[in-house]
Amino acid sequence: MVAQLARKKKRRPSGGMDPVLLSLLLAGEDEEDFLPTYLPNLALWLDDGLGAKTGGAGQFTAANSESLSVADNASQTPVGSFELITWVYLDSKPGTDMEVVTKFVSAGNQRSYRLYLHGSNDRWQFSCSDDGTANASHFLDVQAAAGAGPSLSTWYMLSAGLNVSDGTIGISVDAGTRSTGNLAIAAPHNGTAPLEFGSVQAGTANFFNGRQTRAALFNAALTAAERTWLCNGGAGRTCEEFGNASNDGARLLSILVSYWKMGEVSGTRADSQGSNNLTDNNTVTWAAGPSEIPAYDAAIIRRLDDRSASNIDPLLVSATSAPTFQSGEINGKPVIRYDGTDDVLKVSSMPAAINTAAGSIYVLFKMAALPATTLSVLLGSADEASTIRYFLINIRKLTTDAYLAISQRNNDTDDTVRGSTDLVGLTGYHLAEFHSSGTAWEIVLDGAAESLTVVSGSNGGDWFSDSSALDNFVLGGRHDSSGIVSLFNGDMADPLIFAANHAEPQRKSMRRWFKRAYNLTGVTV
Repeated sequence: MVAQLARKKKRRPSGGMDPVLLSLLLAGEDEEDFLPTYLPNLALWLDDGLGAKTGGAGQFTAANSESLSVADNASQTPVGSFELITWVYLDSKPGTDMEVVTKFVSAGNQRSYRLYLHGSNDRWQFSCSDDGTANASHFLDVQAAAGAGPSLSTWYMLSAGLNVSDGTIGISVDAGTRSTGNLAIAAPHNGTAPLEFGSVQAGTANFFNGRQTRAALFNAALTAAERTWLCNGGAGRTCEEFGNASNDGARLLSILVSYWKMGEVSGTRADSQGSNNLTDNNTVTWAAGPSEIPAYDAAIIRRLDDRSASNIDPLLVSATSAPTFQSGEINGKPVIRYDGTDDVLKVSSMPAAINTAAGSIYVLFKMAALPATTLSVLLGSADEASTIRYFLINIRKLTTDAYLAISQRNNDTDDTVRGSTDLVGLTGYHLAEFHSSGTAWEIVLDGAAESLTVVSGSNGGDWFSDSSALDNFVLGGRHDSSGIVSLFNGDMADPLIFAANHAEPQRKSMRRWFKRAYNLTGVTV
């Protein structure tokens, strides 16, 4: 034991020590092993790196002639076997054909392949041609296995392609029974038709009405085991999972031509693997996909997963008002970006775990612009039936200056205090702390206590539970009877809420953790 402590001595922090850290050192653990979960009373930890979830789909509306497309290039017609994968969800079945993925124009015999819902047969169907014609020796149409037609509002994984080795084309649904037909050709027609999602005949016909996501083009036929692995019991896979030698996805990365997550709110849908970025025709929008996936750069946030035991998971309010995930912004770590216009994440009911009379809050932030109104809210809670009950951790604007602030009201006088450091003069990311003993507030910026100014009311230390009828918990704004207002413009990372006021040793532990994790040279412990 003595030898262990001697080895650790050079890493022992100065000043008071949190008993949790002391127990780690006595157990022979490094201070670098410390996590916020080691401290008691952790009520919320929204870890952007591990907890940020996305998982969207392109929402196609047939009535608007919406589709996605990219001009012809050689990569879209592999020389030999190939396979298409896409996840689909039907909003309606009009009784006529609806296109899923096509490279198919009849005029000039530019038929290569076509995956679609056959209107009268109510079956998924796949066709392929090697010379662009519909002549029997060069073209075949094969239908998915018999049974009930596809249901509305249900996700399906479609897989279709050409297997040159056995001279067949085939189609399967959810990695199930493969329907095949004999077509002894060497490759699909290398024609000039565009690659389209949701339409055919160069964006002129049979528009899809529903959702598509996680589409892939492979330059080889897939095995049954690979299709089963891709389906993943209905949850699907992303291309980041391909190429792992320990599972049935081992070969997929090496044969992948293009992969489209389709998680963008609108506009171009990026090809994560190749160069076939899809142009948005007539505004394909966003809807939820079959499952959540880890967030990637610029993706909208569908959910933030709470790493505490409270399971408080803020969700997007709508696709057009969701903040985005920004990877590698500080010390290789991500942040969540709020646009100051409408971006928020919300828990629809006030979580009991944070509804306490005292506590400590930590958050890393960077302000991109002055609040558009008197204040912008980092996080807080409000009564959605009024404007007179709230608890808000915010940035308060004073003409051309801005300061960290705490505001609380319970159908009485607004109590607001602000800090002493003008945020307008700061650059980069900063650690903000907000503490309440239940009788007084404290604000700390980068490890230094702020001198507090009472803006209105008094500094009584009121915390979440001192406001009644709180309906929600919101990141990036305030939701009360006037709507979603007081929006934050900037970045946030790792907001943490503890259901008890931290003493200085615990605060030091948290500062060290933030400083180490984000390389915050300006933070004083």
